[in-house]
Order: sequence, then structure tokens, then C-alpha cells
Amino acid sequence: MATPPPTTTTYITHLHPIYRIWFLWADPIITWATVGAAFLSPGLLYDALMPPHLSAARDPTHDFLIRQMGALYIPIALAATVLLRATRDFAVWKIVQGSILVVDAILVALIFSSLKDREVLYRPAEWIANDWQNLGLTVWVAVLRALFAAGFGVKTESVKSKSI
Repeated sequence: MATPPPTTTTYITHLHPIYRIWFLWADPIITWATVGAAFLSPGLLYDALMPPHLSAARDPTHDFLIRQMGALYIPIALAATVLLRATRDFAVWKIVQGSILVVDAILVALIFSSLKDREVLYRPAEWIANDWQNLGLTVWVAVLRALFAAGFGVKTESVKSKSI
């Protein structure tokens, strides 16, 4: 039986403090808070996320949709809370951040769609606080994740090891 070739793993040796603070602390806290709100107070989360013209039509029988969203956020919360603390493998970190970046991009598109539907997209003075908060936070983390994935503020070292 032939010996498998060695593999190379790239480890993070330096992580810019903003990534450490955001990815290891802020992301888990915000995501677990979202999960908690989805299960404990779906109406509050609905009102925070939905455009005002839809919030007025809230039907409490639809709370299961918010709870389903909360359930889908659990793997993101676990990856941010556990997985990123368990490894310094740059590939793993990029996969996690890249996956969440896809979610962020979809959320930004949905926020813009909502603004367009309300016919205020090009009139930011008419945006409500939730518009600014949701868009601002989501764009901020999307840019942060993209910069991280591109390697800005990250120093790495490649190590060869035996294949399994």
C-alpha cells in the first residue's frame, strides 16, 4: 500500500482584534440572542425584522415561521461559539465566514427589496430606525467577513502533515 502524500494545513497565527472581537464574541452573542428571541418572543423579533407595512398585518399563528428561522440560526451560532474556538485552521474559518456571508448577502438583498417595495429605497430620509439598523449591521458584518476571507488582517503559516 502506497503512503499518501502529506497535506498542507494553513493555520492562523495572527488575527486582527476586530475579527477576534466580532467573530468570537459579538457574532455568537447576537446570533444566540436572535435564536432566543425567535423562541421566547417571536412577535418582538417579527416587528424588528419586518417592514412596517407588513408588521401591521402580523398574525400570531405565523410565529412558527419565526421559530423555524431561529432553529436555522442555531448551526450558525454553534459554529461561531464552538467551532471557531476549537480550531485555527484558516480554511475552516473561511468556510464558516463565507457561508455566513451568503446569508448576509441575501439579507441585504431582502432589505433593499423591502425598501423598494415601500417606495423609499431612494429616499433614505424616510427610512425608519429598523431599516438603518438592519441594513447597517448586515452590511458591516458582510464587509468584515469579505475582508477576512480575502486575508486582510490575518497572518497564516502553512504546516505539512501526514494524510489520514
